[in-house]
Amino acid sequence: MTFSGFKIVQERKCVVLESTIDVSKLTLPKTLHGKYRNSTKGSATYYFDLKRHCYVGADIHVVMDIMADSQGRTQNDTEIFSSLMSDNTFKIRLKRVE
Repeated sequence: MTFSGFKIVQERKCVVLESTIDVSKLTLPKTLHGKYRNSTKGSATYYFDLKRHCYVGADIHVVMDIMADSQGRTQNDTEIFSSLMSDNTFKIRLKRVE
């Protein structure tokens, strides 16, 4: 996370922290045949109220790219192909403090 300044969020002066999301390293067992891909990449900005010592929210953007192609090796093997691309944006905000 990197400090990037201050911003007013929900009428609170907040510290702004930014981060990069990269969960794309895929380690597969050598016995698993076929082609596989799993990538989750994005960025996030977090807001924290220093005066009241509380988390206020986050803005998150994540792109997921997942693919599995089992490529059956013998006639009796089941072949499976699946592919998913998902582009997600999340806006999370504090509702109340009790």
